[in-house]
Amino acid sequence: MRGVPKSTALLPALSLLTVTLLASCGTTAQPQPARVPVTTVNLTVSPVSGWTPSNETILLSAYGSGVPHLVGQGALVAGKATLTLPSEAALSAVLYTVDTTVPNAGCTITRPSSGTGYSVPSFKTATLSLSAKTAASTTGYFVLQDADRNGPATFLLYVDRDVKVQNSGSCAGTGRTDVTTLDFDLVKGWNFGTRTESVDGTVYTHTFHSAPSGSASVSLNLIGANEIFEPKP
Repeated sequence: MRGVPKSTALLPALSLLTVTLLASCGTTAQPQPARVPVTTVNLTVSPVSGWTPSNETILLSAYGSGVPHLVGQGALVAGKATLTLPSEAALSAVLYTVDTTVPNAGCTITRPSSGTGYSVPSFKTATLSLSAKTAASTTGYFVLQDADRNGPATFLLYVDRDVKVQNSGSCAGTGRTDVTTLDFDLVKGWNFGTRTESVDGTVYTHTFHSAPSGSASVSLNLIGANEIFEPKP
């Protein structure tokens, strides 16, 4: 992959244990507060220079801490598609186990006044990336991301059980420090969330929030943002 725009390390996935990229999506409407897992995505892909989306194939790839794997697909018709999100069985090759009791070397974690900052000792998770198969790309594929390039990045995250996460961590890397704050109230299944970022010199700040949907369906407004190679099955 040639790099996914607006996609940064969630400092080791939810546990701040291992670096995991979050797929960027975009939404045309903020989900209403509730505790309902997302099962369907209504997708609109807007034109960009060199590509006007028409009747093409949308590919769904999921990943935990490793290489993304193709877990589903759908038909893009006149730039629109309705996608059914993959079940846990389809994610078996990519689910990453988060052990919330193990500290991450090189990172300083700030937790609430009591507890670990997690409501469960462990859970499994994966994130979702969307791409389009199109002859308009020299590689044959475009990764899809938020149409609003200046707004918060959004993502879809799977967990195998209900879990709440409230903590922050600071991890020093080569020439930079990443400070990440996690504020998640996740339900078993797919969850919608947002990420905001800022940079001050060599300090990169990432803030993640979940936004539980009041409906099992969310609407995403995306664009073809970068060329990638064919997703692996």
